[in-house]
Amino acid sequence: MMPEALRRALERERIWLRSEELPKDSFLQYYVDVGHIRALDSNANHLVSGRRGTGKTHLLGAFKEYINKSSKNTFAIMISILELSGSSTMTQGYIQSDRLARISARNQFNQFIRIFFDRFLFRISEHTSGLPHLEKRIVDNLLQDLLSEIELGSNFSEILNPDIDEDGSDRLANPSSVTFDPEHMIEETSDKSTPTSGSIDHQRVRMLVDKILQASGVELMHLLIDEWMELDKNIPSRVQNDFSQYLKKMFFNSNRISVVIASIWNQTSLYERSDMDTSAGIQIGHDIEHTVDLDTSFFDAEEEIKTFCKKLLFLRLSKKSPDLRKFELANGDIDDVFLVDVFDTPQNFKVFVAASHGIPRELMKIFQKASHKIQNDFQNNCICQRTIDLVAQNIYRQEKRETISPGSATKAMWARINDYMYQEKRRVFIIKDGAQKTSRAFRALIDHELIHELPMGSLPRWVRNKNRAFHIDYGNYVDWMQVHSSTIDEIVMESILPSWEGIEPSDLPNLTVEVLPDKDLYVICLHCEGLNLRDHPAFKKHGFCLNCGENPEFERSLVVT
Repeated sequence: MMPEALRRALERERIWLRSEELPKDSFLQYYVDVGHIRALDSNANHLVSGRRGTGKTHLLGAFKEYINKSSKNTFAIMISILELSGSSTMTQGYIQSDRLARISARNQFNQFIRIFFDRFLFRISEHTSGLPHLEKRIVDNLLQDLLSEIELGSNFSEILNPDIDEDGSDRLANPSSVTFDPEHMIEETSDKSTPTSGSIDHQRVRMLVDKILQASGVELMHLLIDEWMELDKNIPSRVQNDFSQYLKKMFFNSNRISVVIASIWNQTSLYERSDMDTSAGIQIGHDIEHTVDLDTSFFDAEEEIKTFCKKLLFLRLSKKSPDLRKFELANGDIDDVFLVDVFDTPQNFKVFVAASHGIPRELMKIFQKASHKIQNDFQNNCICQRTIDLVAQNIYRQEKRETISPGSATKAMWARINDYMYQEKRRVFIIKDGAQKTSRAFRALIDHELIHELPMGSLPRWVRNKNRAFHIDYGNYVDWMQVHSSTIDEIVMESILPSWEGIEPSDLPNLTVEVLPDKDLYVICLHCEGLNLRDHPAFKKHGFCLNCGENPEFERSLVVT
């Protein structure tokens, strides 16, 4: 029965590789939570980071459904930057000046707050439907003021409503003069791309939102922003920084509003300090907490990764084939018999998880392609190690390897890592902690899933004290092993997390790959070998090293080989 149930599941159920493709309002039922939903459930501001496929959108969608279904006095609104036309049209070229970046950020933010208003109005209407008439009228008046501010700006709003108190109460003397109509407001605002005035008072908008939430009996609103890096993903500019500043003025510093931003870490820029007196954006650790890092904080032990992957795979398949649900135990665990029928041996499943690096989208992609190779025939076949290796190798050759531009700094960094693998015969390597932040080429390899950071908790103390460890992509490793005619047994010994047994601190130099900083952003002090950001205000003004305080000669060019 099990092989037939698997076949039916694969025939009836799409193996969704993107969260956006999931059925409507089903994020939560398909989400395997390891504590991240609870971590976001507060009135603090949160940053969620992770590479493509690690589940950023899925987490935000599941959190939104969790909040809106489980709490009477709290609601969540989710907006994707991809919904803004400016993310694809305003920034197609290279934004060379701060002025153009500010214009792009302002135009995109104007679109953002209009989308916010439509969804905010919908949620508030739900919460005020049972309020007494007079209390509902107060909320309606405040909503009218909020719409006027967003559409026309403060000057126009004050002209239209000169005698209205900010709490909306003065209009109660003449209720018939109130013309608020939520459906009409949505219809009127939905077909315009930008407000008619650039004089929006962001702090007044925040004050009105606060008052509306209070008058509606809402204790907390979660504003979830997905695909943040799409603001200026492919171009270096200040758009993210300036957009952050608008966002900060309008939604931060309120105990009734929590902002959650999801983005790819190496493409995220929230804060910019251009000189000694001015700054723009959101500071991590001060304005917002880096609460969830899906690249590194998922798991600390191999068994945890295997358990997560087993639950994820079972959840996806059992939705369309109820017969599979008999393998779910009373405590929520999944019977290992399920894995035996799919993979035959624990070793095959271990290789399957190792090939995916525990990334949900990669896991489902490999399963989809491997199932196709055996024609969904689990009666006579299983997903074995040889099939997994072939699928992972093809994904590397046909997809991942093609993302690197020939002759680029990323290509040079990738060649250096491959040279290391050839010399040391290892997949795992170490870099100095902090080096990943100073090299766009190295961060690009992380984003393209050609290297994968290992959880800090899985590393020996002597490694994690001053270093970070990475795994070279499994498909690349298989490809390299086969080119060098290595035996299949050597590949089978590969695990999800590397074994540090027999490796001593004295081996650190041999395990380390040098990551050179971006030569256009950093200057190396020849006295202490510390890095100095070229645009740091103190360095620009005084010229001394920010690490050692000396004022020696600096190396003005960094050669990247």
